[in-house]
Amino acid sequence: MRRLLLALNGVLVAAVVALLLALRSESFVLGSAHWAVNTFTDLRLELVNPAVDVYGGSLRADEIHLVPRADDGPAMLSVLDLSTSRGVATTSGVSRSGLSAQAGSVLIYVSDSDSTSDPEPMQWLGYLGWLPSQLRIGQVHLVTASANTWIFPLKDLRGDRLPDGNYRLTADADYDGEPLEVALELLAVDRGPGVTAAQTEIKIRAPASGSEFSLAGAFEGSDKYFQYNLQLNAFYRDIRELLKGFQDSANLAGQLRLQGTMVGDTSGFVLSDTTFLLDNFPEYGFQASGWLNYRVSGETGLELVANGEMASVSYLVDWLDLDLGELGAV
Repeated sequence: MRRLLLALNGVLVAAVVALLLALRSESFVLGSAHWAVNTFTDLRLELVNPAVDVYGGSLRADEIHLVPRADDGPAMLSVLDLSTSRGVATTSGVSRSGLSAQAGSVLIYVSDSDSTSDPEPMQWLGYLGWLPSQLRIGQVHLVTASANTWIFPLKDLRGDRLPDGNYRLTADADYDGEPLEVALELLAVDRGPGVTAAQTEIKIRAPASGSEFSLAGAFEGSDKYFQYNLQLNAFYRDIRELLKGFQDSANLAGQLRLQGTMVGDTSGFVLSDTTFLLDNFPEYGFQASGWLNYRVSGETGLELVANGEMASVSYLVDWLDLDLGELGAV
């Protein structure tokens, strides 16, 4: 009996050693990655020139693509020139151990016409907790394909896990020719039974014009719903810089200040407790307060109480198709 037990223990130890050696095999790691993607998602993993250093804790690949298996559409996620390493990252003068990742470019493609199921809101929020301690990406392009195609580019994206546990992402962007500075600070990610929540603060600044925009608050989602409650603060040095990205926009000019509370979900949002201040004196100026109910379906409502003055009522001609004659200031 003793010999049998010793033999069984020997077989068990040999099996464990063999498994550990297999885990340190590059082919085993890559095969496991393909198996995991194929088993738990409806995507296919494509790798170009991958190299895994299991002992050093690093991964390199010329290209990584996640492609829908159900159709021949474009990759939902493409990463070029990826390299990762596990070691010590320095953030704000403090050394922290963790995963560092860098890539030449990342392209995220979202379409409402493909047959691939989109990640649930809880999954999107949960991904925030997997951000590496240090992240560097040369270019990021978000492409949405629905009724209209929208491409939003970011460049020089930098992510760092701060000593206080918060996570900070910064990037540069461009809005119709004007450079932008984008910063997102992830204050906390909380996971509960079937629910994930994140406290965030987003700031966008246009150095050339001095305009600023910020959203701060909470996002919450499960496998069935997604909602947010945010405080909005915005200052546009010249509202024309904001409106030039919209077709058929009103012919307005001047400084615009905006404050309010934005509460919404995937179907739209309500902007309440809102104040608007448009200053284009001596030509005109207005102050308004009220709410905006925006729905993706198109059922949008606006209620404002406004007051202001115009040097000439002729400014209304561009907005109201009326013959106002020779009326003066109002």
